[in-house]
Amino acid sequence: ALVPLSVIEGTLLAAATLQPITGAQLRLYDAQGHTKDFAVSGPDGQYRMDRVHPGVHFMRVQHDAYLDELWDDMPCQPDCDPTTGTPIVVTLGTDVAGIDFRLRQGGSISGTITDAGTGQPMLTGVEIYDAAGDFVDATSSFFDGRYQQLDLPSGTYFALTSSFTHADELYDNLPCTPSCVPTQGTPIAVVAGQEHAGVNFALLRLGAVSGRVTNGAGLGVGAQLAIYDAQNIFRGSASTDATGAYQVGGLLAGNHFATAAASGYLGELYDNLPCHPSCMPTFGTPIPVVLGTTTTGVDFRLDLGGSITGIVRGQSTGAPLSGAYVIVYGSNGQSIDSTFTNGTGRFSMNGLPAGTYYARADLFLEYLPELYREIPCTPTCPPPTSGTAIPVVSGQASG
Repeated sequence: ALVPLSVIEGTLLAAATLQPITGAQLRLYDAQGHTKDFAVSGPDGQYRMDRVHPGVHFMRVQHDAYLDELWDDMPCQPDCDPTTGTPIVVTLGTDVAGIDFRLRQGGSISGTITDAGTGQPMLTGVEIYDAAGDFVDATSSFFDGRYQQLDLPSGTYFALTSSFTHADELYDNLPCTPSCVPTQGTPIAVVAGQEHAGVNFALLRLGAVSGRVTNGAGLGVGAQLAIYDAQNIFRGSASTDATGAYQVGGLLAGNHFATAAASGYLGELYDNLPCHPSCMPTFGTPIPVVLGTTTTGVDFRLDLGGSITGIVRGQSTGAPLSGAYVIVYGSNGQSIDSTFTNGTGRFSMNGLPAGTYYARADLFLEYLPELYREIPCTPTCPPPTSGTAIPVVSGQASG
């Protein structure tokens, strides 16, 4: 003879009007604070939880427009330990009724978010912080630019935007890029049950850098651009189009630096400084970036580099060797670049500045490595500069 599990039920009403509250979420916890069941209030404000086991339980209710509570009439906004509420004791085979809530309407913060340049409404996020500077909640604006953060207890708050395309602000009209302290903003007083409207933001679009990358003949080059800030932190990149034009957006105000690299060409640091194979971006010419504008004319004219090409063969058979590892060294003996031979034993290294180079080839575990030209590495390789020098001229291939 089985005894049915118990039922917990009750009604949710608005404290000010005693009208039913629909769509509220109720969660039941056990004595250890683990979730055991949940329910949603109906149009009449009533809810019911079936299959409740005997024991000590606690209940919390949440609703977007009302302050969250623990039963019985204990505030739980924005969060709390559910086991600090009033215990609901359930005994086997006995239903528990009258677990009712009278919810108080929270206060709210509302306003609009627009583009400072165009006045157009924006879709973006807003973060709310309390008087201690602790994060409370976040919301987003709608297509008309309006936002409203509901469900706030009475108190003092601060608001700041969270945008990917515009410079963030701390209310009221305080820059928050790259970061800021919320409590340094203008305090926003909130009273439960009332709306604090007019917390508006007009955001400046992040800055941008644009230009064109060409070769010696003035033709567009398919290049990769990289932008760095004054702390040498990478901030954005772009590829050029068919005409060599590019634009990199999403930049904060301040000085930035740019590099350009393209296959077969010598990389550059703006303005007309060598950057091959690499360089320190902040050694370049500063590019001032202003919020809401595009800094134009950041152009590059890349020089065609030289190249080293060849074939790696087996000494005894003369057959081309696929997958051989080839390393090229500079005149100081430092490694510059490396590659593998293709199926016909050929290799090519492009975009080399004019100068003197050395090379080494190796096919691991099958052939002895060699320095160019015909200098075996037995038992170890001599310094790379012991090999035959390979002169490289810009725009020409050395085979």
